[in-house]
Amino acid sequence: MKHGVIIVFGAAILAAATAQAKPLETDWWRSNGAAVKEYTDAQEGVVCSLFLYRPNATLAVTWTRSNAEKISFHENDWWFQPDQQLAVAMEIGGSWLDGSLGGNPPHLMAETQRDHLSVTIDQPIEPLLEKATSVTVRLADRETSVDVDTHTMRKLLRAVKRCRAVLKLGPG
Repeated sequence: MKHGVIIVFGAAILAAATAQAKPLETDWWRSNGAAVKEYTDAQEGVVCSLFLYRPNATLAVTWTRSNAEKISFHENDWWFQPDQQLAVAMEIGGSWLDGSLGGNPPHLMAETQRDHLSVTIDQPIEPLLEKATSVTVRLADRETSVDVDTHTMRKLLRAVKRCRAVLKLGPG
C-alpha cells in the first residue's frame, strides 16, 4: 500500500510540474513559406512573431508585451557589424513607414546583427500587412523585398491575433 501511495503522490507532483511547464516555442500557424510562433526572446520576454520565409531571406514581424512592433529582415548575403545603427526606409504594400515619398532619404533607424536588421515601428502595421503584396527594406546601397500572398497573410494575421490575445500582447 505504501508503494501505491508513493507512486500516486509522485505522479501528482510530476503532473503538476508538467502542467506549469510551458514549451519554449509554440506554433500558432505553419506552412512551407510562413509561420506564426510564440517564443521567449532574450530581450523582450514572450513574444508573437509572423515569419515569411524565402530563399536566402526571411521577414519577421514581432509583437511584444510593451506593444512595440518590430520588423526584421534576414538575408544570407548581408554582413553588418553587431549593434550598428543604420538608416533604412521600409515599405509595406505601397506605404512607406517613415512617411516619406519613395523612402528617400531613409529615416527609420535599424539595429543590426551580422546578417539581419530590425526596426521598431511606432504605428499599427496589421492593416498594412493585410493588403500588402510585398514588404521592402531600402538601405543606402541596396533594397530587399519579400513578396506577400494576401490570402495567406489573412490566415497569418488571424493566428497572430489569437497568439496576442492569449499572451495579452496589446490589441489583436
